[in-house]
Amino acid sequence: KFEWTETQVDPSAMLEEAVGTLKSVAVRRKVEIRCAAPSGLSPVWAHHDRFVHALVLLLDSAVTYTPENGIVEADVLRAGPELIFQITQKHGTVLTQDRIDDILSSSTNSASLDDGGMHAGFALRLCRDIVANHHGRFWIDSSPTLGTVFYVALPAVQYERRAATYTGESAGAA
Repeated sequence: KFEWTETQVDPSAMLEEAVGTLKSVAVRRKVEIRCAAPSGLSPVWAHHDRFVHALVLLLDSAVTYTPENGIVEADVLRAGPELIFQITQKHGTVLTQDRIDDILSSSTNSASLDDGGMHAGFALRLCRDIVANHHGRFWIDSSPTLGTVFYVALPAVQYERRAATYTGESAGAA
């Protein structure tokens, strides 16, 4: 059993924390992470540690599949009643629509992951599930000209009042 306690958190601070966690990995892989996390954005309801983990999973996938001297951009911006986190892999692997559909529709424990991308498929599904637990939205766009962009949207605090605590069972709990 685990307790899921959401509090009002600063989206920019969470993004900067996630980027900081991946900086050394990016340096070792010779990938630059550019972070645009403006101050003054509305807070969001989130379980801080779990949501930062979701952002780290996205950044790790982007850095892992970006070639040397490539760029990963991490941004958060206001879009109406939501805060949108964008992780953009400027160069590297482009996901087909079939692969995106598979990632977004399969269960986290699915054994039908693609060849060579098992880590990425599982990490993206886990991220998707964490975002869903936050009542957020997760989607992916990928093209040769734009790269691959992972999006996470969470409602701004002033637009949604929710119960702040959830208790459930962890998938791996014994």
